[in-house]
Parts: sequence; C-alpha cells; structure tokens
Amino acid sequence: MKKLIDLFKGLNRSDWIAIAGVLIALISIFISMRDNRAGRNSDEDIARRSGAFDRALLSLSIGEFALPVNVKDTVNLIYGGEMDNASVNLSELPIEVTNRGQKDAENVTLILQYPKLSKLAVRDVNGFQLLAPSFLDIKRAISESESHLQVSYQIETLNPGFHTQINDLITLHETSLDQSVKVEDTIFRYRMKYSFLIDMSIGGKDMLPTSNVIKLSCIPANSLEELVRQDIKNLVRRKKGNYTAIYILPIRKRHATEKGNLDEFRVLKQNLYMLKFQDLTPNEEIAAGLYDHQGRLKKFFAFDAMNNLINTINMDEE
Repeated sequence: MKKLIDLFKGLNRSDWIAIAGVLIALISIFISMRDNRAGRNSDEDIARRSGAFDRALLSLSIGEFALPVNVKDTVNLIYGGEMDNASVNLSELPIEVTNRGQKDAENVTLILQYPKLSKLAVRDVNGFQLLAPSFLDIKRAISESESHLQVSYQIETLNPGFHTQINDLITLHETSLDQSVKVEDTIFRYRMKYSFLIDMSIGGKDMLPTSNVIKLSCIPANSLEELVRQDIKNLVRRKKGNYTAIYILPIRKRHATEKGNLDEFRVLKQNLYMLKFQDLTPNEEIAAGLYDHQGRLKKFFAFDAMNNLINTINMDEE
C-alpha cells in the first residue's frame, strides 16, 4: 500500500489527466455495453411476445426412440422372427412424427425412399388395415424412379406438442444369403448378411427438411438375446466409435388367403428395444446396455474381442 501511495505522489498533472481519460473511456464502454444489452433484451422480449421466435420443429422417431437429426448418423433397424419365404410377410415401419416447436406445422410431408431391390415397400395398401391408424387426415402416395420406390405422407396441420403415428406397411424378408465356394475338392459354405438403406425426410411450410438414414435388416431369431447375439456377431469393428441399433420383435399371426398364406408381423411399442455401445474399440471386450421403449435399462451384455456373447445381466433381477 505504501508503494502504491508513493507511486501516486509521483504522478504529475499530465499523468492524472491520462488516467482520467482511460477511466472515462472504460466507463463509457461499460455504459454502452449495458445499454446495448438492455436494448437487445428488450427487442428479444418484443419479438418473443409478438411470436417472431415461434416456429414449428419436426422430429422423427422409430416407436418412441428419437432419431438423430444429422443425416450422417445411420440408425440400424433390425427385425427379428422366423420369416417364411413362401408367405407374404406383412409388417410395418413404426414412424412417429412430432412437432416439438411452438407453432403449428403446416403442409407436413414425410418421404420414405425404399430401394426397389429390397421389395420392402407395399404399393397398394387398399384392403390392408393400418395397424395403428392416426386420428389425423393423412394421405399416402407412391411414386417410383429407376432405383427407388418413394412413399410420401401428407399431413395438413400438426399442432405444437402433438405427435402422430404413421405405420407404413412393408414386407419383410430375411436379409441373408447362403453361399458356397469350391476350392479344389472341398466346398466351403457360408452365410452372407446384408441390409437395405431407407432414406427418410420430414419437412413442411417455411421449414427446411431434415433427413435420416435407416439401415434395415431381418434376422431369424425368436428371442431378444438371440437377436442381439446374431447382430453383434456380424458387427465389424474397424475403428473406435459408437453403435446404436433398434430391435423389433413383432408378433406373428398367420392368415390363410386365396393367394396363399399371409403372415402379419404386428409391431407393438413394448416390443421395441434400443442397444447402445459407447467407444466401440477393436480387439477389446465390449459392453452394451439394452433399453426398452420407456428408456429403462433392461439388460446388460458383454462381448469378447471376437464379438462372442460372454455375459448377460437382467437388470430386472438385480
């Protein structure tokens, strides 16, 4: 303190004038920033009260599992069950459209792009009862290109905080092929698994559309644990990352028709699960949690470095 006092005593008139100028400038900057902030807050309050910030915000879910907004994030959607290739295996893609904004979403359009090769899309849904019809007036249309069938749904208005379920009818097929190769006098047999990419987009009036990509496959499995085991066994771990899969175990019901058997695979919310791997690392043991449609952790799986299931913990029993 004494050194500070001595310093002040050594200041001359010009030094004091310079210090005063700096202080005045700092005070002016502070006042200006305060006034700008107050003015900006006032403008924001006026805009908020006038509704200028209100807007519709649409999002997509599979069942109640929200899909990421980033188009680069691919969601693995895997159906389980025994599918008879001699029958028509009719099921549904359970899509939920939600308006999370504060304004009505008008002229909402949901577009689903199915690869023609997949034979997933049902062209004519007349005669088929939608498994979960919406209370909204929703119109379905279908068009095609050389490589894709495009299914679109039109919703006139979706109010803030509301959602609607759109279950697009699809046909399921086991996504695997039995192959064999002969090397000299020995025949090697193996099963090749594949999946189909479905592009989904949602948009509306005065809104930029958002997109998601679903990688759909069907695995013959009669239990949830078997479905997880088969899926992860074929997972290729090339680099560190995450893996998310939505599993559907539909309820099968067979109908006899004039044209043959029709197997209906009914999708219920309680039969949807999500598996999440964090930091999926090559050549190491990995663990994952399985969640139900309400976000509750139901099972815990552990796999070795070769993706073999080594442990299962049922959380309901803990």
